[in-house]
Amino acid sequence: MDSAISASKIATLSSGEFVGMAADNPDDKIKLKMFNAKIVQDTEAINKEMKTFKEIPVVYSITPQEIQDNFFQIKYDVQQIVDKVVTRLKQERDAREQYQS
Repeated sequence: MDSAISASKIATLSSGEFVGMAADNPDDKIKLKMFNAKIVQDTEAINKEMKTFKEIPVVYSITPQEIQDNFFQIKYDVQQIVDKVVTRLKQERDAREQYQS
């Protein structure tokens, strides 16, 4: 439904504005499907509130090496799972083919 709301309409939106179209079902029709709105922000209040924010304390320090090691461990684990599933599927296929012959 890319054409439901034209690109030219989207291109004219300002920051904080959005448009959309709600989907319904045949049994429960929505009369006003299309909408547009603007988010109104009180930047002064937001800035004032942000000044009261506290830094999140560091609970655990992680090194880039630990992140990389974890990434490779996850990648290895996923590959092991994929290999096991592929092997099982091949065995099931071979068993079916043998049974059918």
